Order: sequence, then C-alpha cells, then structure tokens
Amino acid sequence: MEAIATVADQVKICREYALLGNYDASLVYFDGVLAQIQHTLRTRHDPHAHAQWVRAKEELAAEMQLVKDIAYELRGFREAPGTRREREREPAPRSALGDGYDQDMRSAAASALGDGYDPDVWPASSTHAPRRPFARRASSGAGGR
Repeated sequence: MEAIATVADQVKICREYALLGNYDASLVYFDGVLAQIQHTLRTRHDPHAHAQWVRAKEELAAEMQLVKDIAYELRGFREAPGTRREREREPAPRSALGDGYDQDMRSAAASALGDGYDPDVWPASSTHAPRRPFARRASSGAGGR
C-alpha cells in the first residue's frame, strides 16, 4: 500500500509541475515514478496487480512523452529562427486509447473531407452582386454645403 501512496503523490507533483510550465522538473519526477513502478513490478508476484502496474506504467510513459514533446517545442521557440536543427526525437508511444485509435481518427477525417467540406475553413466567397450606388442627398440650398 505504501508504494501506491508514494506513486500517487509523485504523479501529482509531476502533473503540477507540468501544469505550471516547469517541464524539466516534471520530467525528472516522471523518471522517478517510472523507476519506482519498475521496482514494484519486480517485487509483485500477483498477476492481477502486476497487470495493473504495467498498465499504469504505460499510461504514465505516454503522459511523459506528451510533456517531452511540449518541452521540445518550447525549446524551439527559444532558439533564433532558422537555426533550429532537427534533433533526434524518441518515437511517440502508441496511443493509450488503443492501437487503431489514431488510424480511426485519420480515416474519419478523410471521409469527412472526401467531398471537400471542412467545417474549419470558410467557403469561397460567391460572386458579389453589383452594389447599388449610394443615393445622393438633395441639398437644401440654404446654408448647407
């Protein structure tokens, strides 16, 4: 039970640092949490508990990858334009929602755009009907311009 409480506290700290924009500190805590989970996995012999810890580790690794991606993009904003070199990046882990989730989303987007309709893009403007010229006011002649 102590391991669960410690991991829960450290995960809260990871997420809090990430929310506050301190991504490097968040990544340090994520590393610590994942190491502690790995240690717990070596000591657990219950198959059900082992499966739950493995799932938690995978979900936290995916969350850590998101924080890494944010930190990577943020570092890119700090560099001068045109000097950014493509760094070696770790491949993103598979979606925690399932292997086919990303592909399902892409195919749904492609089928929605199959007819060329995109709700985020305004349609091309139609040809404008000729506008009526403004009616000129008749001058009153007295004191008006």
